[in-house]
Amino acid sequence: MIRFLMLLVLAPSLTLAQVVPTSSRTTPGRADSTQRRVQQPPSFRHLQLQTFVMSRLDDNVNRDSLHVGSVGVITGAGALLQSGPVRPWFTAEYDIAVHRYSATERFNRVSQRGRATIGGRLTKWWTLEAVAEGSLQGSFEDRDVSDQLTLQPRMDFKLGSDRRIRFTGSHRWRRYPEAPDQDARNRFVAAEFRHRMPDGATWESEFRLEENVAAVTRFDYQRTTWNSVYTTPLGSHVTLEVEMQYRLQAYRDRTVEIEDEDVLRRDHRLQPGAGLVYRLGRTEFELSYEPEWRRSNDPSRSIDQHVLLFGMRRHW
Repeated sequence: MIRFLMLLVLAPSLTLAQVVPTSSRTTPGRADSTQRRVQQPPSFRHLQLQTFVMSRLDDNVNRDSLHVGSVGVITGAGALLQSGPVRPWFTAEYDIAVHRYSATERFNRVSQRGRATIGGRLTKWWTLEAVAEGSLQGSFEDRDVSDQLTLQPRMDFKLGSDRRIRFTGSHRWRRYPEAPDQDARNRFVAAEFRHRMPDGATWESEFRLEENVAAVTRFDYQRTTWNSVYTTPLGSHVTLEVEMQYRLQAYRDRTVEIEDEDVLRRDHRLQPGAGLVYRLGRTEFELSYEPEWRRSNDPSRSIDQHVLLFGMRRHW
């Protein structure tokens, strides 16, 4: 009789302990889409909307040896459609933005980008996805003015609950309205390692081999990229992201003269970066700094650039 009364008293508590999770903290992580900085709303919605405004302070907007400073403003809106809140088998994104820069009209435009991802788990450890992405006049995240279409299969392999390796292949077509000589077919393969830590931080490291075949051979090149990103929460509302990227680009049919001898051009690019995201309800404030140093055996192409970005997003 005593045991029966104890069960009646403890049963509601035991049931509540099973229903309520031990922690509501989400783990931030970097992704290859606009979802990477989107805070999930309390109740899932298949369609999510956002508006954004960004300011870009650039001390070398033309990426040239002659520095021209510029202030850019990007305003736009986007939509995200997902089939479900956890591991959706289908995701579609679209964004449109208006770009305006001082000191130059070269990058003033209206950009549009669309992206669709389909796939899911093959087994407990393997996930297979296919990504299709297209853009007109670049995207709100990129200053390049080009039209692109990308097809990208990728496969994830889990190494336990906190580690993952991703293998990616990509085929991309680029068109430059103002420079048709640079129109190209671009292909790359990549391997990415991702580790999630107990405190909610994530570390990602990627190695990529890339080949660019252009309409004019002087723009053909092979490129190797190493990239590493560390993301960690600083309290319940702030996220810090630190990135380091190095690229080695070797041209196939583009020479420079060094000591009266023609040699193939080789470029090196070092691009670190750091950013903070502060979330206040459905509003996010972003601040980042992205310096870049380019060095080449062509002295005229050794340039520096420093970019400061500040933005605000609102999720509806």
